[in-house]
Amino acid sequence: MYIREVLFYKSLAKECPVITPRSYYGDVNLETSKFAMVIEDLSGMRIIDQTLGISIDDARIAIDALAKIHAKWWGKGEALAAEGTTMPFSDPIYPAILPIVFAEGWEKITKELDVSQAIRKIGDKFAPQIARLMSSMMDGPSTLAHGDFRADNMMFNSKNEFVLIDFQLIGSGTGAYDLAYFITQSLTSDDASKYEQELFNRWIEGLRLNGVTDINREHLWLQYRGTALFCLVYPVVACRGMDLNEPRSRALVTTMNSRFERALNELDLHNLI
Repeated sequence: MYIREVLFYKSLAKECPVITPRSYYGDVNLETSKFAMVIEDLSGMRIIDQTLGISIDDARIAIDALAKIHAKWWGKGEALAAEGTTMPFSDPIYPAILPIVFAEGWEKITKELDVSQAIRKIGDKFAPQIARLMSSMMDGPSTLAHGDFRADNMMFNSKNEFVLIDFQLIGSGTGAYDLAYFITQSLTSDDASKYEQELFNRWIEGLRLNGVTDINREHLWLQYRGTALFCLVYPVVACRGMDLNEPRSRALVTTMNSRFERALNELDLHNLI
């Protein structure tokens, strides 16, 4: 994963239309995957606690930044993947690995946490659907996807400007991936219910304002819903390496599950699996 972060700072950061940390050094040993990075000190910036939820004002700023990123590389995602800078969502490593690690995480999460019946019903049949869901994220124009666009990876400087960090998971695919992950998992369930359509529309308009013309709104909304369903992967896979008795880890996974259930019901995700 850190190979992609190092490559981002070496080849894409200087073109990125939003603020990212200044990189002073970065390199990876491709044989051992050992890496070293030195970036600027970000202490003093305002941070967001994902478990508490991002405010709607901050969310609007984040959406505007996301639209700029997606517009910058709109239609160029496959070229980025061909250069080796990103990994396409259709890469065979995902269907080869994710079902296995999902099954491991699912066993743990259902044993150690109180998982609702609605989520259990989806989770029990989820793993075989991962390849199809990821493949669908390559339909239509592809762009640079941050891959982990969530509140914990965002900061705001003294001028209240948006700062984006953590580029370990950059990929190529639909921009709706980042959008859905952010809205469904970084806003509280109440705010997501209230502002979901507004933020989706704001992203679409942001793409237009930044020069994108080939926008298929209906298709992007379908990909948004598909990603919202795919987001069950995040808490389940992440919990494999977590101590769920540690308060912060438990709160994050529990919060992500509850927000997933909100999306599951309100976006009618049951019929996508």
